[in-house]
Amino acid sequence: MKALSLKQPFAELILQGRKKIELRKWNTKFRGEFLVHASKRPDEEAMKEFGFSELPLGCIVGKTKLIDVKKYNNKEEHDLDKDLHLASSERGLYGFVLENPERLKPINVNGKLGFWDFDDSLQDKKSWNMSNSIKYEILTLNYLNQEFFDSLREEYGFHVFNDWFRKKCFNKDKAYVQKDENDKINAFLILKDENENDTPSCPEMIKKRRLKIALLKVTDNGHKIGESFIKLSINTAIKANINEIYVTFFIEGKDSLIALLNKFGFHSSEYKIKHVNNAQLESVFIKEIEIK
Repeated sequence: MKALSLKQPFAELILQGRKKIELRKWNTKFRGEFLVHASKRPDEEAMKEFGFSELPLGCIVGKTKLIDVKKYNNKEEHDLDKDLHLASSERGLYGFVLENPERLKPINVNGKLGFWDFDDSLQDKKSWNMSNSIKYEILTLNYLNQEFFDSLREEYGFHVFNDWFRKKCFNKDKAYVQKDENDKINAFLILKDENENDTPSCPEMIKKRRLKIALLKVTDNGHKIGESFIKLSINTAIKANINEIYVTFFIEGKDSLIALLNKFGFHSSEYKIKHVNNAQLESVFIKEIEIK
């Protein structure tokens, strides 16, 4: 199926039915239904102009139908359709007239220039394999034998981390785990529903119900799984009617994690956490959620 990449918020505006014409600098003979792909980088000025702060990026978000192409011969003709294309003439003089927009479940995929072919059968198989490789399992001590957790043992102290993990196992806590074909862990997520503040911090956090990301770790090549785990955490909070999520970690060398959290609306807070076995202070990143 054909696909076309657009910067946000224009992909979202098409799906909302507000943008009925897509401007391009090139013409096309193609007519018919195509997938709407949101590029990895948004148009920051347009995001502010149309009141968006966060939208899906780097994925297919929906589909629509191209029924005609209009050629704008001058600025006057272009301005007459201002409410339909929502853009300046700098974006192009060819207007792709669209109809029947439909939102789809996001599919992570890299975009291309112009209309490009999307192998939906291959992607469906890839998505199925990925989703089915994530298991929600009761914690067992067998996990501690994997080197996947070595970096956490170094940060928090060998015995401190292992004792904490053993306690989780004793309580029969569960984790979301993604493994490769050799049963090697690629990603690990533990969530905790806190009715009170169980994490001593400075200054002290106000006691309230929160969802804590108690452990989030992915391998260096596990960015997409990391995104999936963050989305899973947010959805878990929404379903449980919890309006705040937080995660604590040592920020040194964690630029990629910080970027991932920022992408999904987490922000660095004033709170810090001190550990006996590490001279650094753990930072606390928080995301507020509006429960409707």
